Amino acid sequence: MLKKHLEMAGFKGWMDIGQMGGGDKLYSKINDGVRSAKVIISCVSEKYSKSANCCREVNLTTNLGKPMIPLLMEKLQWPPAGLMGPIMSEYLYIQFFKNGGMQKGDKVFWMPPKFQELLMQIRYYVVPDMKLTAKDSPYAGWMNPPEEEIIIPKREQKAVESKTLNAKSEDEEVRSPNVFISYQWDKQPQIRCLYKKLSGLGYHCWLDIMQMGGGDSLFDKIDKGIRGCRVVISCVTPKHALSANCRREVSLSGALNKPIIPLLLDDMKWPPEGPMSMVFAQLLYIGFHRRKDNKLWEGDEFNQLISKIDMNVPGCKYLLASKQDSESIPFDSNLNDDVKVLSDRNVINFENDSIESESKNLNKAVKNQCILPQEDNDRTEKELSNEKRHKE
Repeated sequence: MLKKHLEMAGFKGWMDIGQMGGGDKLYSKINDGVRSAKVIISCVSEKYSKSANCCREVNLTTNLGKPMIPLLMEKLQWPPAGLMGPIMSEYLYIQFFKNGGMQKGDKVFWMPPKFQELLMQIRYYVVPDMKLTAKDSPYAGWMNPPEEEIIIPKREQKAVESKTLNAKSEDEEVRSPNVFISYQWDKQPQIRCLYKKLSGLGYHCWLDIMQMGGGDSLFDKIDKGIRGCRVVISCVTPKHALSANCRREVSLSGALNKPIIPLLLDDMKWPPEGPMSMVFAQLLYIGFHRRKDNKLWEGDEFNQLISKIDMNVPGCKYLLASKQDSESIPFDSNLNDDVKVLSDRNVINFENDSIESESKNLNKAVKNQCILPQEDNDRTEKELSNEKRHKE
């Protein structure tokens, strides 16, 4: 129906039904159709977003740099979850369904103003062939639409929880890292060090080279990583600002209202030029660009990063990491048994998520290699000698 009405308005379209038949190679035909098109209309629904072939079409469209117009065909969270999430987060959709559904007597499933909006969007990329538009066509003269007064009624806003958000299983939420690290590969050695240091401090981090391997779907993994995290660290460089995948990560983070912590790793203008500027303009960066690589993740800037993470993700550290940190403390050979017992009790308290102040202070003293007060051995021997004489 949509293809028929587009042709009535002067736009000839490609669709698998009608262009393909028995014996045709599916992917070859789709490839030719996408490459020859001037604009792609993506009819998004829940099944569409989960379809492997539809995902391939969208990926091919973006890789070829083709303009795309998403039509939302049913009530659905935007951007849709899955492979298409990072890509669709960059686009505004046209709502192509009626809130009350099709009514008796409706000839089309869309609202006329929305179809008019679609025609105007296509017109930006393609000149319509008016020979296809008959004089008695309902779309004759559609390029000069009458002025319309739009009245938006006031209504109470109700919190609507999406089924897609509630569909996550508890196990998936537990496994999902709390901190997502977005970066461009020109800084991979430095970001590896950041990942290692944050992990050593007990933060559960998502990094592509650590969470992905051969055969994994790039966009699907990124989508799950961003949706499951609680804060996003964006390592900004000139190449990061120009990277299509980094741009999608930032766009998806913004669309999902994830807290973003920008780290400026190179000396450059702020906000960076390009699509990211709209997201970063309202954020203050932490400047690491003046630090040398061997001391990059140190000092006040790193402490500020840690405080920002803790502010957005309170209590996200692994208790296990704290336990390992306590067990790895080098004990002084002069420390008596009481000190060791208290330190072992400190490890148990980490597991119970309660730390006694006495044990905490003691552990700190051991870390700083402080010499704790010990018994006076000479005085003890004298007391033993007096006690022995008294018995005799």
